[in-house]
Amino acid sequence: MGCSSRLRASASSAFKYQTFRDRSCFSWPKPFEVRGVTVDMITPSEQRIGAPAWLVILLLVVAPVAVYWNSLHTPLVLDDLPVVTENPSIRTLWPLTVPLAPPGGGLPVSARPVANLSFALNYATGGESVTSYHALNVILHVLSALALFVLLRGTLARPVVPEKFRAVAGTLALAVAALWAVHPLQTAAVTYISQRTELLATLCYLLTLLAFIRSTESAGPTQKGWAAVAVIACLAGMGSKETMASAPLLVLLYDRTFLAGSFAEAWRRRGRLHAALLATWLLLAWLVWHSASRGGTAGWGTKVAPAAYLLTQGEAIMGYFARSVLPWPLVFDYGDYLTPVAWGAILDVALVGGLVAGTLVALRRWPVAGFAGALFFAVLAPSSSIVPVATQTIADHRMYLPLAVVLTALVLGGYAWLGRRVWFVALGVAVAFGALTVLRNQDYATRVGLWRETVRQRPDNIRARNNLAAALLEANEMEAGMAELRAALQLKPDHPDVLRNLARAELLAGGTPEALAHIEQAQRIDPSVAAGWTLLGATRLHANQPERAVEAYAQARRMRPDSLAAACGLGEALFLSGRNDEALTIFAELSRQAPNYPGLHLNYGGALLDAGKLEAALAQFDAALADGTPPTTKLLHLRALTLAELGRRGEAIEAVRQTLKLEPGYAPALELAKELGR
Repeated sequence: MGCSSRLRASASSAFKYQTFRDRSCFSWPKPFEVRGVTVDMITPSEQRIGAPAWLVILLLVVAPVAVYWNSLHTPLVLDDLPVVTENPSIRTLWPLTVPLAPPGGGLPVSARPVANLSFALNYATGGESVTSYHALNVILHVLSALALFVLLRGTLARPVVPEKFRAVAGTLALAVAALWAVHPLQTAAVTYISQRTELLATLCYLLTLLAFIRSTESAGPTQKGWAAVAVIACLAGMGSKETMASAPLLVLLYDRTFLAGSFAEAWRRRGRLHAALLATWLLLAWLVWHSASRGGTAGWGTKVAPAAYLLTQGEAIMGYFARSVLPWPLVFDYGDYLTPVAWGAILDVALVGGLVAGTLVALRRWPVAGFAGALFFAVLAPSSSIVPVATQTIADHRMYLPLAVVLTALVLGGYAWLGRRVWFVALGVAVAFGALTVLRNQDYATRVGLWRETVRQRPDNIRARNNLAAALLEANEMEAGMAELRAALQLKPDHPDVLRNLARAELLAGGTPEALAHIEQAQRIDPSVAAGWTLLGATRLHANQPERAVEAYAQARRMRPDSLAAACGLGEALFLSGRNDEALTIFAELSRQAPNYPGLHLNYGGALLDAGKLEAALAQFDAALADGTPPTTKLLHLRALTLAELGRRGEAIEAVRQTLKLEPGYAPALELAKELGR
């Protein structure tokens, strides 16, 4: 069932609605006006698909899966680590209150329960295997590409869009969605696992718009069902990322621009649904308040002044435009870079301000163009305005959804200029974009490779140098790692994160006094990092200061009660301080939480042995040998000592032999061998 769509030159012209197909007539709402031009409603039957289903699947499903196939095994990097490996809230799916209560502290999942739940689903299916996480990111990306295609196809077929575009609405929509799906700029959101928040918010944004539109084209229970889907999708988006904040307003603007013709008419017809969508702000407000400005990393109370941040966003947004057209080279992490005050920077802000002003004018005079501009700036506003995000001043993943606006303008402009020849241009560009995406994903193949490329592009990025050093140290490239740390300290001698990594490197190299000096300096400068207190505790243990190590570990646990490393270290420090009963309590609790945590069996066994609980101690030592970790001399010796105390002389002698085979000159084992030989 449908009615004809015609654009009339006069507001007074009469309309005759004609129904066809053998179904009963449906009385569509009255025509609406846009700047004095009356248009009638458009129905799904009149949308011109313009592309066969197989081509849609090829370009929007097969193509993006193909270009992201080499990303499925890329390692965790940067924020992926605390989101996946150090996030206890994703270790269980039930009760839902656990994954829906993500940890705070400014992590990508902080105050974003829907995103955290998605990571819990990954953990339930594949543990910490990266393939599951990457695969879900790609699936979400494909779903968003399909949703974008459907939304654009229907929107470009609306009567307010010029006829030359309406005639090929489906083909134009497919070209935009295909370019969007394989664009290299999208790797910042798709390949980087923890930016799933961006993927979820975008998918929910598009689904909210689509469900709202379908509700306006339906009646009765179907209409109510689609309205409910729109509200649910909007709520899910609010629980995924703050960029969803503009969705209720953009739905109202879409209604005014493409459906009702004015805000008053949109509210008159669908005020209850718009009110329900606006009410989803209550969830977002509660989440933002609960996050305490994302652990102090965002908001006006950060170390970054709003004016400095605004100046940086001028450069950022102009850079986003440039990389939308020529997406190479790409930068994974821009660090906490702030644009210096200069005429070029002021010009960038002026240009962006001009685009914003142009959008406001277009909203009244050219509503379709105004809607596109409003969508672009509304999605970027939470992160790219005057509200500082101190830890990440520029980030390409913020262009994930706004990129669709830029590509739509380019494709429509290309069609207006080249006509049907634009399809060949779009196909060639899509192939080039896909190849660049494959190449970009290769940068993510190793942490060392990704951070080395980032340092090459941004040599003054201290965070990139620090993370490159950490990756090099993890790869046992000690000299190269420490060289990067020293280069970072030349840029900023009192950078606490660099000092912490330098302390870790010194500790691994055996320079305990140097390590202790660096980590204590780092914690004096920035005592807010719980992992720093954990490292300080470990360094003090190596320096034979167990009592002071207890203080450091206890502070780490106060800040992060869920930290397994702090709990294990505290237990060891308590044991070495002679407070064995307290150590046993800590180890027993940790054993229930994470029975196979590295180092737990050895430390717990030692505490049990000291307490005279020999069978329990032997069970811990045997568990340590069974977990596949290469045995240490200390572990083998303590097991031999326990067997000797139990009177199992033959097994004890064999355990001593194993100890001396690993380290022939180990004095405690030689002494035990003498005693057993008597």
